[in-house]
Amino acid sequence: MIHVATPTPLPPALALRCNAGMESISLSDLTARRIDHRARIAHVRWLGTVATATGVDEATRRFAQRWPEHQPDLATKAAVPPTHALPFALDRTPAALVSAFGAGVRGASVMERAGLQRVPFLTPVPQFDVSAIAETATFIGENSPKPVLALATPHTEIPPGKVAALVIVSREFLKLMPPGSESVVDAALTSAIVLASDRLALDPTLAADPLTGRPASLTFGAAITVTATSPAEASSALGTLIAQYFAAVTPTRPVIVLGPAMVAWLSASGLHPMLTLAGGFVGGLPAVVSAAAGSTLAIFDAPRTLYADDGASVDVSQYATIQMADTPDAPSAAGTVLTDMWQTNRACFRVERFCSWQGSPASTGVLTVTVP
Repeated sequence: MIHVATPTPLPPALALRCNAGMESISLSDLTARRIDHRARIAHVRWLGTVATATGVDEATRRFAQRWPEHQPDLATKAAVPPTHALPFALDRTPAALVSAFGAGVRGASVMERAGLQRVPFLTPVPQFDVSAIAETATFIGENSPKPVLALATPHTEIPPGKVAALVIVSREFLKLMPPGSESVVDAALTSAIVLASDRLALDPTLAADPLTGRPASLTFGAAITVTATSPAEASSALGTLIAQYFAAVTPTRPVIVLGPAMVAWLSASGLHPMLTLAGGFVGGLPAVVSAAAGSTLAIFDAPRTLYADDGASVDVSQYATIQMADTPDAPSAAGTVLTDMWQTNRACFRVERFCSWQGSPASTGVLTVTVP
């Protein structure tokens, strides 16, 4: 006789505590994440190999010998001469690896996480006033004309833009590439470009700069602005902002973006128990936390706030000569100090994200806290 033991179920209260905060994920999603993680690790390993090699042929051979498990991910261009000195690696990085990195950058950006409206570059996109359209709709009788909103739909076209960041690493580190360090490099490259682009998108003081192609930030010129003179006033100022916002705007999908400091100030009031550094809700509205927001909180109507994103890429060079300065001379002058990557045994990652945006100041609210 075979006895089958019946598992004893957990008490309801204990089961609730065990399941609290656990993410529900399907097997297909888990597999997709695993594939994405593998591709991003391979991406860093390939760039590290390129940065310490003297040509495509050597880089390909060393990569295949050290990491044979990534061989299916590697597809170099046969047309590239094997003696090429490899000043940059972008045009030789396998497309699947570039795509995985770009998708990771987009997924980590505040614009994607907040659910803002993504549109293509250089395409006239109509902006519909959904609230006005809905107000014209009503019941109609048989053979009666249907009501329609007068055609007054503006079109928006977002020109291409590019955000760039440089990350310097020693060649010794890249050559050794200790197991587990790939995730550190990938996180640094991703965080650098995400934080840079998010800061440019959220800083309420940044106007458009035609010289560099930088668009005005999504919060610049917001129609509704509230200022708190101290962190202690943040919660009451938020109530004022929300009241003014909904009195002036009829949003279809409002979302709040705020910085970690603002989360701490609002949580200190005890009035926002559903708000954490992971996001949640504040004032009944969904909230997205981004370090780029600083001491600012913004309310957007997501469908009216547009952004374009054409991915991201990483170049690497061991022969570049760089101005190690936050504000480099352009063009270089006689007194410009340059650092040779080869002479100092370093490699330079150049991370670029091809993105731009256009906000809707009339449907944007901003709360700024002045920190003493």
